[in-house]
This record gives sequence, structure tokens and C-alpha cells, in this order.
Amino acid sequence: MHTIKDCGAYIRVDIEGTESHQILEGIKAAYALPDYQSRDSLWVFGRESFRVQIGELLEIAKFIRKSYSRGHKRTRRAMVVPPGLNAGFARVWSEMAPNLPFELKIFHELEEAELWLRD
Repeated sequence: MHTIKDCGAYIRVDIEGTESHQILEGIKAAYALPDYQSRDSLWVFGRESFRVQIGELLEIAKFIRKSYSRGHKRTRRAMVVPPGLNAGFARVWSEMAPNLPFELKIFHELEEAELWLRD
């Protein structure tokens, strides 16, 4: 399950699912918004451990690269995850980020992520 909210300076996406298809569902919903690609976004993940394989991460990255048009504005993505296993997932994802069309930063605290996006 996911929720999407326009927070003015950025779009907030809360993901409660832990499996790749649930995460991809939230990603596809965000990318369906007409102005998503040109806006910064905040992705907030719950406390449950992710159940995602590396191959599934690669498929998500492939979908994202395919979804962006050439010449788009490079945006920022803040990802809020709890410490532990999800932080490891986030680290792997951030290592893939240089190949993605946005700047990605991982946070453990929501307030820090919001500050970074508003800066």
C-alpha cells in the first residue's frame, strides 16, 4: 500500500509494503503524476524489513530510467528508512543512483530529509 501527498516543495510517497511489487506499485503511481519527474520527492518506508532481491532492484531501476524523458530537470530523492536491514537495502539502491536520473540521499530521520529537500 502507498499514499502520495503534494507537500508544496516536494511530493511525499509513503510505502507500507515490503515486497518488490508493492514498492514498484508506489513508484508507478508517483511516475503517473504529470509533474513528478520535475519535482523533488520524499520516499518514506515503514519499519518492516524489505523482501526484495537484487535482480528486482535492477528491474525497478530499469523502469525508472525508461520513464524519464531526455533533457529533464535533475531532481532530488530523499529516502527515509529505519536503521538495520532496510538501511542496507537503501545503501545498495544509492549505489545504483548515479546511473539514475536524480540525486538520492538516504536518511533515518524524517525531519532531516524534509530539511534537505527544502534547502
